[in-house]
Amino acid sequence: MQVATRGIGLGLRGAKVTVHEHFDGNKELFWQKRKLTYSVMDKPLRQAPAEDGKMVNVRVDTAMARRSTAHKPAANHPWRNMPVGKAAPNGQCAAL
Repeated sequence: MQVATRGIGLGLRGAKVTVHEHFDGNKELFWQKRKLTYSVMDKPLRQAPAEDGKMVNVRVDTAMARRSTAHKPAANHPWRNMPVGKAAPNGQCAAL
């Protein structure tokens, strides 16, 4: 159950509420003798079951194969000819 709040909505955080369940199945929530409006939350979906070690290894291997097939620039691409990160042929610093 989730209590419908007005305004800031933090006033009931940690507060104790009383649930009255009637014989006909009707429920009421009370806090300090005040009736609260609420909504019923859906049951959360179950998580997928844990996989064994072999299946985990297969998934990791396929992920690594996908990752290593990234695009690399061609050998004659302009980025390959940039002086950044390479030592100058005469031993001095490369100037941009």
